[in-house]
Amino acid sequence: VKRVTGRNFKELVTEERLKQGAAMLLETKVSVEEISVRCGFTNVNAFYEKFKGKYGVTPKQFRSRIVEGGK
Repeated sequence: VKRVTGRNFKELVTEERLKQGAAMLLETKVSVEEISVRCGFTNVNAFYEKFKGKYGVTPKQFRSRIVEGGK
């Protein structure tokens, strides 16, 4: 997998989980904690850390800025 994509399997899975989480933040009012569980993260702090690493903001900031039009 790494030879073809440049990333290992775990990285690809994490990226897909984060994409799913971002979509849920945009499309639902489900809590961030519940989204993290639904996306396969056993620790909400790990979800926050990985999400911020990918998108540059926390999940709550992402939802606020994108969905609610906050700054």
